[in-house]
Amino acid sequence: MSNRTAVVAVSGQDIRLITAACAARILRVPGVRDHKYTRGVARIAAGSDTFPGAGILSVAGASGVGTGMVRLVSTERVENLVLAYDPGTVIAEGYADAVLVGPGMDEERRTQCQALLRHAIDEGVPAVVDAGALSMIAPLMQANADLSGCILTPHAGEAARLAVALGSAEDAADEDLRQKIEATPATWARNLAITTGATVVLKGAVTYVSSPSGRLHATTRGIGWAGVAGSGDVLAGAIAGCAAQSRGLGDNREYQAETSACAGVWLHHQASHAAAHAIRAHTRRSIPHSSRHFAAHVRAHNSGTRHGHPITALDIARKLPHAVGRVVSSLPASR
Repeated sequence: MSNRTAVVAVSGQDIRLITAACAARILRVPGVRDHKYTRGVARIAAGSDTFPGAGILSVAGASGVGTGMVRLVSTERVENLVLAYDPGTVIAEGYADAVLVGPGMDEERRTQCQALLRHAIDEGVPAVVDAGALSMIAPLMQANADLSGCILTPHAGEAARLAVALGSAEDAADEDLRQKIEATPATWARNLAITTGATVVLKGAVTYVSSPSGRLHATTRGIGWAGVAGSGDVLAGAIAGCAAQSRGLGDNREYQAETSACAGVWLHHQASHAAAHAIRAHTRRSIPHSSRHFAAHVRAHNSGTRHGHPITALDIARKLPHAVGRVVSSLPASR
């Protein structure tokens, strides 16, 4: 795997292509002496009784990228749903290498999420801030909080509201503002990152990552099938999982956040493509046993799926280990 990064100039801005090399800076093959703590612990405040699925999807995103332990902070209903999906999830206070706040958050959970985010910032723990928790950023800036270890993950609409809260735009309800952001996403990602001092992941058909220093990264064009409810929850979890594994990058919080964001974005991007072109379980059950008929079946399947097929957010999460495997297959084994 090449460590060289392709750089292109767009509207006078140098943009680095997000590749597998970004994920390779975070991921490693666990050795025989590794355990759940050495492989990274992510603490996730996600889901609510209003939006319970966000808890499952965020946890699935974090565990899917190889995180050693995922701690969930949510309502009793969400915790029970997540445990039914993944019994390895830990419902207890404790140490964490990274936190995620915001997916599926409603007003009843705001105070709890706000306290968790503030504690992470004060302790220098990497923090991914998503969805409703993005409204906490402007007050934190007014309190002179150091956001260099934070990763903000807005889509264009959330970016518009954040820009208004920061005084960078006038009216978040103005559809023109969202359209402006969608028309020039690289510029907006960079400006929001410089203004907040945090790494910004601006989600879209092409996802842009900007460091507070203004360094820009971008994916290739995504797949439209990934535009489904919950896809962003999986992405936020994947980024948090990568951040939990980023201790080996050193003490530069900005570099940690930037690299974790790029790694999570690449893994989610690859998982989305893999999910949209995977043979579904019901299709596998109908695959004939003979090699001749099997080959014909695969040809027929592929000819009908050149453009992929519908997927869910959970389909994306379930393909994250596949994306991780692509990266670590070229890495040396740990001891």
